[in-house]
Amino acid sequence: MIENLNLQRNRILRCILLIFLLYLDLLWTSPSRCGSTDLLQDSESSLNLAFKKVLEAERAGANVTALIARLNEAADLLLEANLLERNGKHDEAAEAASAAAEISREVEDQALKLKDSALSSREFAFKFSIAGSAVGVSAFLFFMSRLWRRFKKYYVDRILAYKPEVAEDADT
Repeated sequence: MIENLNLQRNRILRCILLIFLLYLDLLWTSPSRCGSTDLLQDSESSLNLAFKKVLEAERAGANVTALIARLNEAADLLLEANLLERNGKHDEAAEAASAAAEISREVEDQALKLKDSALSSREFAFKFSIAGSAVGVSAFLFFMSRLWRRFKKYYVDRILAYKPEVAEDADT
């Protein structure tokens, strides 16, 4: 019975000690760590937004190979920031995360510009093809009508050049 009571007392003391240690860990968390963690999350959301904008630009028909390279650079910096944060180097992690966020914002701006450029060039190409088609169809119809008139005149002249043969009436 006494062993059972000692065992329960040890369990309770261990739980209290564990809760106390967790509480101390929360108290001793440095503000720079919380700030760098928030900065890491902001950088990650900025990177995700930039990636979405690059996808939109690619769907619009823009060449986004340079932007993808820059996004990879930002992702590498963000990965490095996460590793530095886990190793306790909060200031260096914050610097890497802010650099990744800056690259992400630049990529996002460039993606928006490329998307607008691709949409306007696509619209211009569409209007140019409509105008070209209208001119082409008009020229085709004009030349076909001229050709038809020439063949028609030739055909009529040829028919009129023939002398009709008159057959005699056999009854009279």
